[in-house]
Amino acid sequence: MKNIIPFYVKISSIVLLILAVASCADQEQQAPPPPEIPVVEVIQEDMPIYQEFVGQVYGYSDIPIRARVVGFLEGIHFEEGLKVGKDQLLYTINPEEYQAKVATQQSQLAESRTALTKSQSDLDRIKPLARINAVSQSDLVAAQAEYDASLAYVEAMKSNLKFANINLSYCWIKSPINGTIGKTLARVGEFVGQDPNPVILNTVSTVDKVRVEFYLTESDYIRLAREYKEINHVNEKNINEIENEEKLSLILADGSTFKYKGYVNFINREVDPQTGSLLVQAIFPNPDKLLKPGQYAKVVVKMKEVKDALLVPQRCVMEMQGQYSVFVVNNDNKVEGRQIVAGERINDYMIVREGRKQINQTKLRAMAENKGNFFVHRPIVAMVIAIVIVIIGTVSLIGLAIEQYPNLTPPIVQVRGTYTGANALNVEEAMATPLEQQINGVDNMIYMKSTNANDGTMVIDVSFTVGTDPDMNTVLTQNRVSAATAKLPESVKKYGVTTEKSLPNILMLVTLTSDGRYDQDFLGNYALINIKDQLARIKGIGRVNIMGAADYSMRIWVKPDRLSQMGLTVPEITNAINEQNIIVPGGKFGAEPAPPGTEFTYTVRLPERFNSPEAFGEIVVRTQPDGSQIKLRDVATINLGVETYSMIPRLNGKTAAIIALYQAPGSN
Repeated sequence: MKNIIPFYVKISSIVLLILAVASCADQEQQAPPPPEIPVVEVIQEDMPIYQEFVGQVYGYSDIPIRARVVGFLEGIHFEEGLKVGKDQLLYTINPEEYQAKVATQQSQLAESRTALTKSQSDLDRIKPLARINAVSQSDLVAAQAEYDASLAYVEAMKSNLKFANINLSYCWIKSPINGTIGKTLARVGEFVGQDPNPVILNTVSTVDKVRVEFYLTESDYIRLAREYKEINHVNEKNINEIENEEKLSLILADGSTFKYKGYVNFINREVDPQTGSLLVQAIFPNPDKLLKPGQYAKVVVKMKEVKDALLVPQRCVMEMQGQYSVFVVNNDNKVEGRQIVAGERINDYMIVREGRKQINQTKLRAMAENKGNFFVHRPIVAMVIAIVIVIIGTVSLIGLAIEQYPNLTPPIVQVRGTYTGANALNVEEAMATPLEQQINGVDNMIYMKSTNANDGTMVIDVSFTVGTDPDMNTVLTQNRVSAATAKLPESVKKYGVTTEKSLPNILMLVTLTSDGRYDQDFLGNYALINIKDQLARIKGIGRVNIMGAADYSMRIWVKPDRLSQMGLTVPEITNAINEQNIIVPGGKFGAEPAPPGTEFTYTVRLPERFNSPEAFGEIVVRTQPDGSQIKLRDVATINLGVETYSMIPRLNGKTAAIIALYQAPGSN
């Protein structure tokens, strides 16, 4: 500290000397002549106010082409992206199943007609006999009921046949309109008509005219409604009347203005309560086919028109703490300041909403800005101040203690786990939900976020109050995670759930590459064994992640057809592997208490765990009653790989292992 004080004294002396020289130089300078002040005319005219809204382009008619029956796609009868005509054949679905159903319904209809003929014959035979009491009245009623039932059955069979023919006709999908068809979403040979297979096969659009949908905020809508009294009746007007109204402009993505004007043809009946916006639809002619469905464009809407607007160049307006003012030249040719209330900005001009009487065109002129002249005419003072600022900043930087300032971002504790083979929904239900329920409400927590992936991984980021101890936060979170462990699946417990403090953003990426001699599995495993632990010990590193890498593992691909033939299940295979691929302690020979005369003690070493595909193939899955054995190689394919293939890292197209470094909370 004693060495710094003389340094400050020297610096202060130099600064004072420079200021003194500058002051003398300023005194010696000859007073400059009065500056020449340019003036500009204030413009007063009617000014329309336009506003731009982001909209999306749709075809005038966008008709989805659906597969209304399920089956295999047999044919595509159009060229993608070209025009198609109404009733033109687009797709063919294999009709054999539906032809068979039609034949079945035809046979059932014939059978029902035969039954109707028989019942009618019986009724005609019984009626005369009933008149002479040769048969009982109950026989007549039964015959009549049989006839009525046969007649109804025939009508039902006719309806079934008609329905079968309708379904058969759906095998030939035709275009409902004239238009342009898009890219097909299904190819020949695909099964269509039922999720998750394609149901919507394509879309046919008419683009001679296009629809542009955009949204107005509540405030914009209210302003427009007040400006145009009839805006609420647009839906009730005739289209020809609407086309004669105010035209809309469209600005395309390249900044150019679409040459055809549009008009509003639809305004939604309600404001969306979630977004506070109102849907508006406009129609634009598109004879050149320049606009395509899906494009984004800006719709230019005339919001209002200001009568006799007073326009002042923006460069003439000065702003100080939200207050606007201009310099004007009065009748005595003197400059005076005037307060104004600024309105909308149009190009380089600004509309004056209040203060018009003080600066109207008939009385005054606005003066071009004349700000900052003091330093323009005194460059030495400006240079001295700049030098002083640099010197003070340099001196302050030497003793600046960065660590004394508090952390601005909240500390984060990450909870990680893996549910092997599960998708994102399974991970959320079986893993993330129990953990979130337990972690929620931990001391000093402000919020948390969970991410579940289809590769079975889960990450929960728990954010704590700024200034809390990250280590204590980790301990508190780990206690909650331990309480939730009992509710997790066994495979998750076996894999492990980790809790660690770390920042979510990557600090640095390091790549490990090869000259072609080693593949990705080797590079990832090498980084995992030899590099990861070294980097994790660096001060300030919170976590090290080898992207796309995992331990070498024995991958077993089960053959479902072989399992079915031999009556085996996957749990049987899993149990056999767990029971036979273990480390068994062998014990010792000659250990105490030993018989007299025993001089040596021998440690027994038994075979270790299996470490080759051949050894795993010898695992006995089941022993049959005849003494034969089903081994793992009989029902599965076994090879050496890595634990997961969720990511394939590349560097400039070549195989690489990517090492991600994350900063530790509280580190500089």
